[in-house]
Amino acid sequence: MSVAVISDIQGNLEALEAVLTGCDEAGVDEFYCLGDVVGYWADSVVCLVLVRERAAFVRGQPRLGSGRKDRYRRAQCDSCPGS
Repeated sequence: MSVAVISDIQGNLEALEAVLTGCDEAGVDEFYCLGDVVGYWADSVVCLVLVRERAAFVRGQPRLGSGRKDRYRRAQCDSCPGS
């Protein structure tokens, strides 16, 4: 069984999709996310949805944080799974 650990995505959808594609091609069975899904790039909500569909969160981080930026993203993500 192969495992991928992802983190520090910061809303960078293009990079996340490239990593997920590479993992699929390599036959990764399980994904774990260490956090920092929401961030500086424009696609934080989409990244959060993708990660929630594919990964288990480590350290109990299945939701957005509590900072101002995270509260804004949470408001955009009311329909996200697990929000």
